[in-house]
Amino acid sequence: MADQIRRDRPHVVILTSPNNPTGTALELDVVRAAYEAAAESNTLLIVDEAYGEFRQPGVPSAVELLEAYRCWS
Repeated sequence: MADQIRRDRPHVVILTSPNNPTGTALELDVVRAAYEAAAESNTLLIVDEAYGEFRQPGVPSAVELLEAYRCWS
């Protein structure tokens, strides 16, 4: 995903976690890599956790990354 962001330089990337229909949550390393690629590409990265309550127990939220990364809310 990070390579594709760097190559295609989209204006916006939206990550859904957990996604629909599988309910699979993204690992924080994936979100970090996407953020770094987006920052290099001047891409707005949005992490949509609207269905966060369906995340499996113990799976972290991307909210944990807010302090470490520049973001807008």
